[in-house]
Amino acid sequence: MKIILYFTMGYPDRATLSRFIASIPEDTVQYIELGFPSPDPKYDGPEIRKTHAAASFDAEDLEEIAGVARDSAEKVYALRYVSDFIQEPSFTDTVRNAGFSGIIAPDLLTDYFQERIEIVTGIERSGLEFIPFINPSTPDPVISEVLRTAGSWIYYGLLPSTGIMVPYDVNAITERIHGMNSGRKVVVGFGIRSLEDARKISSTGAYGVAIGTMLIRYLERGDVEAFSSLITRFSEVAEDVQ
Repeated sequence: MKIILYFTMGYPDRATLSRFIASIPEDTVQYIELGFPSPDPKYDGPEIRKTHAAASFDAEDLEEIAGVARDSAEKVYALRYVSDFIQEPSFTDTVRNAGFSGIIAPDLLTDYFQERIEIVTGIERSGLEFIPFINPSTPDPVISEVLRTAGSWIYYGLLPSTGIMVPYDVNAITERIHGMNSGRKVVVGFGIRSLEDARKISSTGAYGVAIGTMLIRYLERGDVEAFSSLITRFSEVAEDVQ
């Protein structure tokens, strides 16, 4: 099992975020997602929404943070709502030039289904991977379609929104993941709350788990040591279930 970390770009500030990402223990994290602040992060829970509201960054911040992230993980992905970048033709070039590998758009298949082909084609033409975000409410025919043009992995959200404390059925997740005979890796997130959750999800055959909300308290306290220790513990769980 692999570890994927999510951070909101510019939260709580450039220096703190860069310091935390640089502190990630070597060879523990596969991918890093950097979320671009949105005025309407509609599919994020209250904790991540708070980071969107407080974050602030500019082009110089983007270059620095993306560079640090590339040194700490195999690949770096931009997570941004289509509603924010659809009117920004230069966005794909900007993230590609900053060293990102691809784009995750959590609202694409829900709010921009009719425009999905045009948007995905634009992402791929720019030389970036398109990483589809799906969740339990995404219809199977839609999943089958997007898998034909997806990048190397897909993002499966356990819940409709991050940081929401509702139960989910691991067995149902297992069945669905095993039914996705696409040859692509499945990363599970939007609901990983603990080391035990990660251990359970690993039993589904998922390639990795994405962690975001639970990192916020460490960033807010500036507790780099505890953050690094947490990532090490997740990495140990990942090694146990290889």
